[in-house]
Amino acid sequence: MALVRWLLNIPKDHPLIKGLEIPQRELDELWFLRVFTVDFAVFSVFGNTPVKAAILDAFYDQVEEGIMDPARYTQLLERLTLYGTAMRQSGTRPGGPVGDVGSAFARACGVEGLDYAFYGGMEFGTVAKAIKDLLLGWREKYTIV
Repeated sequence: MALVRWLLNIPKDHPLIKGLEIPQRELDELWFLRVFTVDFAVFSVFGNTPVKAAILDAFYDQVEEGIMDPARYTQLLERLTLYGTAMRQSGTRPGGPVGDVGSAFARACGVEGLDYAFYGGMEFGTVAKAIKDLLLGWREKYTIV
C-alpha cells in the first residue's frame, strides 16, 4: 500500500511547491482529485469485476484511515460525484474528460482561472495514465481477468 500512501500524501515541502503559499483548501482538493483518479483508473482497466472491487475496497480502506473528520468524508463523496458527473458529461467537447475534470477541479478550488483547470486536467490525465499502465502490466503479467 506504499503506492496508496504516495498518491494520497501531498507534502508541503515537495520540491514543486516548497516555498509557495498553497492554501490548505487547494491541497485538500488535490487529494480529492487523486482519490477520484485512482478509482477511475482501476475501473478503466478492470471494469465492473471482482478484481476491481477487491482493489478499490483495499484502496478505500486506506483512504478512510486517513480521514479523521466526518466533514472531510462528506467532501470526498461530493467530489467523487462532481468529477464523475464531469466525466459523464464530457461527450465530444474540446478537451474531453481531462478538460472537464480539470474545470471541475478549478471550480472546487473556488477559482475560475485556466491555470487551475489546466493543472487539474494534467494531474488527472497524468496520474490516471500512470496507474492504468501499471495495472495493465500487472493484468498481463499475472493473467488477471
